[in-house]
Amino acid sequence: MLKYISFKARILLGFLAIISLMTVISASSLINLSNTERDLTEINNNLLPNALLMGQMARDIVLVHQFLSDVSASHSPAGYGDSEKSAQDFKQGLLQFREHIVGNSGKLKDVDILEANFDLFYQDGKRMALAYTDEGPEAGNAVMQDFDHESYKLSSQMIKLRNTEVNAAKYHVNNITETTHQVSAVLWTLSLAIITLALGIALFLTRHLSKQIGIDPLYAKGIAKEIAKGDLSRSIQLEADDKDSLLHAIKNMQQKLLASRTAEHKAAEEILRIKIALDNTSIGIMIADNERNIIYANKSVVNALGKIEAEIRKQIPSFSADTLVGNNMDVFYQNPAQQAKSLATLSGAHSDDIELAGRTITVVANPVISQQDERIGTVTEWHDRTAEVAVEKEVSAIVVAACTGDFTQRIELRDKAGFLHELGEGLNQILHTSETGLNEVVRVLGALSCGDLTETITNDYQGTFGQLKDNTNATVEKLKSIIHQIKDATDCINTGAKEIASGNSDLSHRTEEQAASLEQTAASMEELTANVQHNTENAKQTNLLAIGAAEIADQGGAVVGQVVATMNDIKDSSLKIEEIISVIDDIAFQINILAINAAIEAARAGTHGQGFAVVAGEVRNLAQRAAASAGEIKILIEDAVKKIDDGSGLAAQAGKTMEEVLNSIRGVTGMMSKITAASVEQSAGIEQVNLAINQMDYVTQQNAALVDQAAAAAESLEEQAQNLAITVSGFKIANNPTGRNAFYAVDAPVITLPEIHPSHPHREHKEHVIWNTIRSTGSNALHNLENAAAAKSKPQLLAIANGDWEEF
Repeated sequence: MLKYISFKARILLGFLAIISLMTVISASSLINLSNTERDLTEINNNLLPNALLMGQMARDIVLVHQFLSDVSASHSPAGYGDSEKSAQDFKQGLLQFREHIVGNSGKLKDVDILEANFDLFYQDGKRMALAYTDEGPEAGNAVMQDFDHESYKLSSQMIKLRNTEVNAAKYHVNNITETTHQVSAVLWTLSLAIITLALGIALFLTRHLSKQIGIDPLYAKGIAKEIAKGDLSRSIQLEADDKDSLLHAIKNMQQKLLASRTAEHKAAEEILRIKIALDNTSIGIMIADNERNIIYANKSVVNALGKIEAEIRKQIPSFSADTLVGNNMDVFYQNPAQQAKSLATLSGAHSDDIELAGRTITVVANPVISQQDERIGTVTEWHDRTAEVAVEKEVSAIVVAACTGDFTQRIELRDKAGFLHELGEGLNQILHTSETGLNEVVRVLGALSCGDLTETITNDYQGTFGQLKDNTNATVEKLKSIIHQIKDATDCINTGAKEIASGNSDLSHRTEEQAASLEQTAASMEELTANVQHNTENAKQTNLLAIGAAEIADQGGAVVGQVVATMNDIKDSSLKIEEIISVIDDIAFQINILAINAAIEAARAGTHGQGFAVVAGEVRNLAQRAAASAGEIKILIEDAVKKIDDGSGLAAQAGKTMEEVLNSIRGVTGMMSKITAASVEQSAGIEQVNLAINQMDYVTQQNAALVDQAAAAAESLEEQAQNLAITVSGFKIANNPTGRNAFYAVDAPVITLPEIHPSHPHREHKEHVIWNTIRSTGSNALHNLENAAAAKSKPQLLAIANGDWEEF
């Protein structure tokens, strides 16, 4: 009946039987292994980590003891930091240990005791180290007893805690052992049954398996051995329909191995080419393993170190460039431990400079990582930077000198080549250009500070130095132009001042003549008054006195006419003086504008224009003073004109009175009865005429004083103009020589004009009105002048407020 069962069914039946037995084994094993798993979980999750933590904690205690003992012995404070790190690691271990024993109050209590003992141990250890370093061996030995006592207590507590963990581990291990014995007995029994069943199934399936293999197993074994030896040359023949037999799989494996060998050979050739390239590269290459042992050094690094081998041996006696491979890289570093730590944690490129045999060598280290992301070594590049470092120091010294204003330093080019030689030439050219350009500026500014505007920069420069040259030369030319303008304005002021002085002299002469005429008129009027009074007292001589009075009145009318004519002449002269003063004010206004422009140019020049700014300020002050003086003269002249107008009115009134006197005298014959009244009226009229003449005399005196003030102001203006010309002449703007002393401004003497005081108190009110009229007229004239000047000048350069010059 079995022969009708298919091979698949046979295999299924055989495996079903085996699976049944294995199910029984698995069920029994799972029951026992569940307990084993629980014990293993406890060991793996708690007991084993606790054991590792305790081992680490014990190591931390030993390290703390060792570091503090080293401090006590060597008196080096470096051990304090190491002991503190180990103490922190111990604390961290205790914290993790507590997490594993949460809920176990007994163990937690033991851990608290252990922590307290460690704190006492650590404090006594630091106290012992301080005693040794600060107080000496005797004090340290005394504290050491306490330290040893605490160390013993700490060790005892560690042993107690470790025994607790060991006992717990033994308990779980015993449970695992017992369970293992039970499982082993069951497995042996069931395994024998499975083996028996498997043998039957194997015999049953042999014939069918032969077909599945595709070849005799012995032949397949021979092929497998050849493949194992690396011989992949045998040709394996398959049946035409063989697609899934073992022989077919072996053939596929042979082909894959052959392809893999070809790839490995190709990779080996690539590695060889890389090695040859590394051997012949100009950069020194050195490769070391994880222990920093040199496993490869190319020709460049060997040759470079070989050239200075004798010098290196003075520093490293056992050094040999020919035997680099096999030695340790630590010999090249002064602090090997620190370097080893740095290389061990290296994750990327790391550069370090070392001093070797008097040369500066830069070592660039990179980690070598395998395809499995494992660190398998370190590759280093060796660059001799001695020449570059020397150039860097030389350039640094030159830069420091340049920062302090010394551009005379240069880079020595005789011992340099290539890029360093080109760099040195470039820096030297920069220094030469800077030195030459700055010296040119210093020369021009030095001449400018002495008032010499003939110096300029003539050399050709590019870039910023070219701009500096253009701006410096433009500044000098601008100053020349300003000085020319100031000179021209000074000449104009000087000429105007002379003309004003001449006009004032003529006006003074005419005023004196007018004063003499008024004195004669006053004397005549006093005589007329006496005659009128005499006529009143002597009525009998009325006719004769009337004739005399008529003659005297005619003379008085003529004199009054002359007075009116003279007053009109004085008025015309005053108007001319007012026009001259307006011209002076306009000239002062223009000078002030030029001074403002000069101050602006000086401000643009910065510190180099400070000297000229002072001169411009002095010129501006002179212009303002001239304008102020001209304004005062103008006000006085306008006041004089007003008073002259009043005097003309009084003279006209006197003429009218004289006409009435004449009419009265002509009617004396027919009006003898009215002689007394007419005499009174005549006396009153003569008093008015006398008052008018006295007023004219006062105005004339005022005019004379004003003329004196105008003459003094004109002389002051002329002297200030001369001083301004002397100051400006201190600047050398052409090849003509100038005196250096003239460069400094000469302070012009200030002339104080005499004040005018009224000679008659009862005239004070009238004079106040006259002065207000003059001030109003002068203010309007000045306002009109300012508007005209603002229309001619740049608005942004001038600001006028309330008739005064505003500070720029």
